[in-house]
Amino acid sequence: STFAQWQMDQIVSWLYTIDLGQYATEFRKYFRNGLEVLQATHHDLEKVSSVLTGKNLGSLRRDELPH
Repeated sequence: STFAQWQMDQIVSWLYTIDLGQYATEFRKYFRNGLEVLQATHHDLEKVSSVLTGKNLGSLRRDELPH
């Protein structure tokens, strides 16, 4: 399946594999599936990451997402 078709459990697993597991709870709050993550704006991703310290998700590029 494509990233757009992923459910939240798959996305959370992926976050842990790329060392961004600390964002799992926030992703669950803001997104329901891969399509919503793909449709997120730079501002949306900054809002998710602003809750925590560490890597700013606003810098996460679309080409870094799984295919």
